[in-house]
Amino acid sequence: MDQIADLERSFDRMMNRITLLVEHVNKSVDAVLHTAEELIRSSKSTSSASHDISAAMTQITPGAIKVADDGKCATALPSRTMSGSPS
Repeated sequence: MDQIADLERSFDRMMNRITLLVEHVNKSVDAVLHTAEELIRSSKSTSSASHDISAAMTQITPGAIKVADDGKCATALPSRTMSGSPS
């Protein structure tokens, strides 16, 4: 009879530990799911920002090229001294 009582107590302890283990695993799964959802949101935000930056660069590029070309033309002009004569 004592062996059956010992077996029953051992079985109860084992079931309690398994229950705690399953609860811990569930909490871990919830944490991983939450982190994955945050990563998805962050990834979407980063993608959107990259798209916006790309669009801005596409709009800026022609003006930057024009400014650079204008700068080349300006440096090609003969330089003048304060008196207005070429140097």
